[in-house]
Amino acid sequence: MIFDTLSNLKKYATLHPDIEKAITFLQTPQCLQQPDGRYALSEQSYVILQSYETKPVSQVKYEAHHMYADIQIILSGKELISYAPSAALQIQIPYDAQKDIAFGDVLQPAADLCMAEKMFALFLPGEAHRPCVIWEDVTPVRKLVVKLPMGQWYRLSGRVASAIAVDK
Repeated sequence: MIFDTLSNLKKYATLHPDIEKAITFLQTPQCLQQPDGRYALSEQSYVILQSYETKPVSQVKYEAHHMYADIQIILSGKELISYAPSAALQIQIPYDAQKDIAFGDVLQPAADLCMAEKMFALFLPGEAHRPCVIWEDVTPVRKLVVKLPMGQWYRLSGRVASAIAVDK
């Protein structure tokens, strides 16, 4: 997991070739005016623009991905994102390979990231995170989520893979 300001995102561009494309997308004047939805960066990488109001912690589950890393970038508003090691994730909704996501709870202390405008957090496959949570008060949020396939750049350890294993 990486937690930093948007002005430093370029420092992490060597982690994946499409991070630079995400930066270019962010710098286009029409980026903030685009409607919510999914936009391609490359053949496999894409971004999701989202608008929503933050929710009470009781209404949000942790999520983890198997194939894609997430870069969650706050464009406006603020929210709390909790992070926990994958081994702590107690799966409640099994992994969906089509959507690359599993949902659950974490039964141990987690790190809370106070995400304000122009901040980002990068979560690698298997890293449990709970976005969209109220930080101080209910807030409208505009967010860009960058989805980066990690298969050829990142290998899941057995522990990470088993935390969000596909039911057989």
